[in-house]
Amino acid sequence: MAVLSAAYGASALFGFNRENFEFDKKQTLRRETFRLEMQLKRFALFRDDVRDLVKLTVDRMDVYHLLGALFMKFCIIVFCKGRIQASAPPFILQLFQLSNACAFMYLLLAVWLSMHASIASHSFGVKMLTRFVRLPIPTQNQITSLQAKLIDFEKQGVAQMLRMPFQDHQEWEQVRGEKMKAAAAASGPPETPEVSQASAVAQRKAKGPKIPKLVGGSKTMGQVSGLRAAAAVGATSSLLLDSQETQPFEDLLTSSRGAMPERHVQLFRKLQFKWQCYDAYCRVCLGLGLNHILQALTYYCICHTLVENQMPTLGFALVVLFQTATIFVAFLDLAGLQHREIIAVQVASIAPGVVAALEVSLSSRDSEGKLLTQDFWFSPVSFLCHAVWLELWLRIAWPSGAEEKLAQLPRRFRQVLFLDPFGDCFWDPNQMGFSWFEALDSEKDTEQAAALQAAHDAAGTTTSQLAMAQCALRRWQSVPSWCCSAQQRSELARLEERRTKCGGAIRTELERCGRPGLESMMDIFERTLRRWQRLTPEEQASDPFANCLLGPFEQDTGGGKTSCFYYDLENERTVFSETTQGLLVLSLPALVELMKDCEMQAENLVELRILRDLTVARKNQEVRARVRAARPRSLRQRVQTRLKEDSTRFGTNLVGLFNQKRPAKHGHSWAPLPEGDADEPQFARASSVDSQDLTLRAVAGKHAADFVPERLPWQILCRLTRMCQLTWFMCGLMTLLKELGMYQVDFQLHAARQLTESLRLQELPVHWPNGSFFVADGLSCSSGLVISSPTGLFLGSEEGRLELLAPRAVPGLAMLGEDLLAPARGGLQFWSLRDLQQGLAGEYLPLDGGADWKMVAGGLVECQEVPPLVGTSREGRCLLLAGWDGEMLPVAVLPGCAGCGARQLLRAAKEVRPSLAAPLPPAESAQGVQAIHIEGTQLWALLSGHLQAWDLASPRSGRWVLHWPAEALPVVGICFTSCSEMEGPDVQPLLLLSRQGPSLLRASVPRI
Repeated sequence: MAVLSAAYGASALFGFNRENFEFDKKQTLRRETFRLEMQLKRFALFRDDVRDLVKLTVDRMDVYHLLGALFMKFCIIVFCKGRIQASAPPFILQLFQLSNACAFMYLLLAVWLSMHASIASHSFGVKMLTRFVRLPIPTQNQITSLQAKLIDFEKQGVAQMLRMPFQDHQEWEQVRGEKMKAAAAASGPPETPEVSQASAVAQRKAKGPKIPKLVGGSKTMGQVSGLRAAAAVGATSSLLLDSQETQPFEDLLTSSRGAMPERHVQLFRKLQFKWQCYDAYCRVCLGLGLNHILQALTYYCICHTLVENQMPTLGFALVVLFQTATIFVAFLDLAGLQHREIIAVQVASIAPGVVAALEVSLSSRDSEGKLLTQDFWFSPVSFLCHAVWLELWLRIAWPSGAEEKLAQLPRRFRQVLFLDPFGDCFWDPNQMGFSWFEALDSEKDTEQAAALQAAHDAAGTTTSQLAMAQCALRRWQSVPSWCCSAQQRSELARLEERRTKCGGAIRTELERCGRPGLESMMDIFERTLRRWQRLTPEEQASDPFANCLLGPFEQDTGGGKTSCFYYDLENERTVFSETTQGLLVLSLPALVELMKDCEMQAENLVELRILRDLTVARKNQEVRARVRAARPRSLRQRVQTRLKEDSTRFGTNLVGLFNQKRPAKHGHSWAPLPEGDADEPQFARASSVDSQDLTLRAVAGKHAADFVPERLPWQILCRLTRMCQLTWFMCGLMTLLKELGMYQVDFQLHAARQLTESLRLQELPVHWPNGSFFVADGLSCSSGLVISSPTGLFLGSEEGRLELLAPRAVPGLAMLGEDLLAPARGGLQFWSLRDLQQGLAGEYLPLDGGADWKMVAGGLVECQEVPPLVGTSREGRCLLLAGWDGEMLPVAVLPGCAGCGARQLLRAAKEVRPSLAAPLPPAESAQGVQAIHIEGTQLWALLSGHLQAWDLASPRSGRWVLHWPAEALPVVGICFTSCSEMEGPDVQPLLLLSRQGPSLLRASVPRI
């Protein structure tokens, strides 16, 4: 019966433990499957991070590309359709066109830089996703290691298969068959890069601090590794998690490490240096282009309101609005300058528009409001200010960061702050105070530095003590329960509670400290200690208490006697006191002392943090007290002190723009090498791009030595700006030479005349006397429409009818108001209209040399309007005379007097002496002139098929081709009329009288 009972009990225990084995293996499989799923999700988040980082640059570049394209379209529209239609001075047109051209060039460069940055970031992002950040798909070896068979239960040993319930901890051994080992050997190395366990162990042993002596030994033990080395290796060695890593995933979420940039972010930030400069300088080019567009709009409004429409109020209002916009844009773009300093920089761009507006508004005009030909003495200042403003912005866009081993970016632009969401190599612009153009103060506060160093040392000592306490407590918790007494088990429970509280406090203090380099220390604390059996062989070998005996334990031998023994954890056997000579023993009192030391170190860490906070608060109070003590009592004194401080500080940043280090050329470092040992690595050398850059070599291959993308955008921007400055300076120099009267190549030409190349003729309805038998001989518009014929003079009416004005006519007759003029042999003959109507003979005025003019034209003008012909001292009205002698068009001026008419000036003259001749090509002179006319200071001549005009008061001229309604007709007279059918202030109606038909034609001629 006893045997049957024992067999039944053994069978029940076997079934119970077999069910436990199945349950544990199912839980292990679920846990490992969940771990792999979380690992896949984690790396899916990594890939999403890379896509988001790439999208951040690509989306920003798309916005820049779109804005640049729209602004470029605006510039093209201004070039093609938005040309100035008024007769603006040449320097205004130069300012307008140069501003628009510079805007187009900077915008074109911005579009190209944005395109490069977008393509580069997208390319590097794809490269990271396809080569570096891959999903950690488990290998065949990893999948095979998860399988479990019930046959493995039979190999666990009799003690495990027949274990009594509630006795000790049940640990199952992983049984691997020969087939599994062969499959693992055949699978080869894993698909993802991992760090070997040997290197991990070596790294753990190399970093651990020494531990104190233990009970029973006289030597110092090995070095502590713990989970700190494992966490450090896992954070820096591979992007993939180790297959045997048992760090709980909730630690990554609750610890500070979960919020830190992972390795994929660090790699992306390194690759980001390859296109960050393109991104930054694209924004700089957009700012320069927008400023030039605002300047071009300013000059366009000046021409439209001050030159063409004479509206100074609106003109100056528009100038103020556009220039204010440039200041506000500068406030948004620039950083590190005071508002007054930004305004001082923008004054160089505001001055050209203001100077141009003042020059035009204060210039002289004729009776019709048109600008007269005059000198604009301050116009060269506008070109000089533009060149100076470009130099200031070029200094602001100067690259910086080589000395701090940072990217070469224009850090005085606010947009650079948003290039990297993780910060630019710990570069904080807020630490630079009021000036971003001065270097950071190299002197550190010794007291604060000492406090931080003490806190860091205390953190290292505390975490080392915590690691030792955890290792010792883990060994004691792994001892079988039958070895420990009830008192020892309760003591271990209290020690575990103390370890949890102490570790949580240490972790909290480390997170509050926030210094770089403490992340690995935070991972040392284990919320739940792993058992000794769950450690890897490498971790067991690196334990600081390896091969130490645990004890002493007591065993009841009967008869009230006890024996002392120790437990060998590595060999899982008991060792009696007689055989412990020369072996190290980790006793429970030693464990208690280790925990006390850990708690003391934690208290010291808390005290250091409290003292540091109190020191900061005390210093703040002292500073506030000094400020209150030094503050002036009255408001007037405070204002005066503030103004004095601002005045002494104002301009220092502007001076700092010209004290920057010049970037080195290709092949040289970016900054002078600092003094020191030549063997020490230098930041300047590390910041320069060379062929040893692995990332660069992967991108550029054999051309890596010639590929320097960090400086290319700056070099292009600098050279383009230098070319723009040269253009502004050249145009300003030519304008200065023109104003000084030394050399002139630019002239003021009417915009409407430039756009018109041909004239359309339209026939007017006229009731001719005798119908088609009427013979037209001449045309005049000075006193109404007067048409001459061999039968007399006829005056036109609004109904298109001709009434007889005088029964007598003279060939080639020209009317000067109420006076008439006609060519005669060797001179000119003139009458009044009354004398002609009465049939009286005209008076005679000889021509110089007895020349014979075939036709004549004349007009009264103010003598001040033709200073090149009569001088500047003449006053009153002068008579302009022009004629055609068969070869040339001579022009003469009869000096006048105040209130004199044409006939009085002709009577006062002794002879007509031409002073110049209108230039005619020999071919046109041979074909002859059909009609001539003088309108103001302009001489008009109808040649064969086209109309020619000269301005006798300036070098301006014009030429138009005539388009006849049907065929070309012989013209006998031309004149200009001031009727209500005028199309605008820049257009005047021209009448042409043809003998054939007869017919009266009309055309709209632009003013020259």
